[in-house]
Amino acid sequence: MSDDLANNWGTNLCLSGLESRKKGSRKLPFARHQEVSTTSQSLPIMVHSSTDGKFIFERLSVCGSDANHWAVSDATNLNTSLCLFACGSYVAGDGSAFQCLSTSDFGVGDCLAFITHPDKVENSVARAQTIALPYHVPGTMESRELTAYEDLCLQALHIRLCWAKMRAKPYKALFLELMLAGNGAILSNHALIAIAKLAVHHQLSVIVDEIMTAGRTGRMFYLLSKPQPFISVVTHITLGKWTQNGIVVIGKSWAKKRKDVYALPKRGASTHLCEDEARDTFGCVKQHLHHTTQRREKILQSLKLSEKHVWGAGCLIYGPVSRSVTRGLKCRYLGQIHFHLPIDKVPSTVVHHPPHLYKFEVNKVIVKTVTMWALDVPQPEVIDNPSPEEKKMDVERLSDYDFISKLIKQSTELDEKTSEEWRNELMPKEINRTQAESAMSRLEKAGYMERTQKGKKRTRNWKLTNGFIAPWKN
Repeated sequence: MSDDLANNWGTNLCLSGLESRKKGSRKLPFARHQEVSTTSQSLPIMVHSSTDGKFIFERLSVCGSDANHWAVSDATNLNTSLCLFACGSYVAGDGSAFQCLSTSDFGVGDCLAFITHPDKVENSVARAQTIALPYHVPGTMESRELTAYEDLCLQALHIRLCWAKMRAKPYKALFLELMLAGNGAILSNHALIAIAKLAVHHQLSVIVDEIMTAGRTGRMFYLLSKPQPFISVVTHITLGKWTQNGIVVIGKSWAKKRKDVYALPKRGASTHLCEDEARDTFGCVKQHLHHTTQRREKILQSLKLSEKHVWGAGCLIYGPVSRSVTRGLKCRYLGQIHFHLPIDKVPSTVVHHPPHLYKFEVNKVIVKTVTMWALDVPQPEVIDNPSPEEKKMDVERLSDYDFISKLIKQSTELDEKTSEEWRNELMPKEINRTQAESAMSRLEKAGYMERTQKGKKRTRNWKLTNGFIAPWKN
């Protein structure tokens, strides 16, 4: 038994089903089932203790894709169209109902999986529900450049959320990966805190996909290494692959909010998933977690790389050496967690010279595509033989987006103008006064505009409500 640093797309994070070996054998001298037999803890107890008591085990699913589907359905009260997905999210694998929502450009044998360009997304639902978040490779951007990039993405997210609320269809959830599985790009702590503020402002549930990051990054839950304001808005965490099943974990506050669901009468189940393998694997990874740093060092030594060449965390590593693996991305190294496990020697090549600049090239591609998503605008709805009323609604929908986008980008919260002034400055010429009043009335219902009085005359002046322009900066 050895480590090929691909391990069936990361499914084999720890060893399973091995018989104990004699001393001196080249095989690993322990068995997973023998080690985890020392604990009698159930999976829910281990999950609860691993999250410092902040989250609780909710359910076991067939796989990670199924766990993601269930979490999104739960967070949106079964209306999954009310969930936004961060660009670059893998979301689901082959055969899943959510596979069409993936914007991770995976290909077997590729070096890395980059983010799909918006113009190459064929599914109209995926195009409509994907949003830019400021992913980047750490250590590749100047502070000022990163701040401007983050503001662009956060503004795009805020515009989309305000527009949905203006249309009386507010989004309920945001789905994201803390580290994009296909290329290792992350969100800075500053961005995560800003996303948390937007989540509070717009009453969003945040779903964190930890299928690749849980356990592998040196913590059972990578989320717990992030700022507390962000942790506090996360309602769902999903796990998969190495857990042998999908696992859904929910926040305690979300559990209280869902009392009406828990109160449903029990009707029994004719089938169920056995948690034994997931429990044993979870226990095994938890016991060997302290080896992560040493294991990472050993992996880098085998690749003849140093920390300046690579990025990622723990045993989830990305770098400039392409390995001829049969199953996996060639420049992504998914090492097993056991410290003494030998690493396969396979043909490999350096894909970029000098090697330490590879991360900068990867970052350029990621930032360029994310920027395209941030600048992307909603497309006309795909309706077969639309009626005149449907055509009118679609024009109004896109006009509203254009208006609210300009409003946020060009206004200040001190602005107070008549409807005619707002129309002349920020609306297309074909929008008449009645349509302008209607648009501002929709903004008023959404809580973003209010009518005011000026002098002795009652004029139809409008001003923006406090905190509307950039709530993530407050």
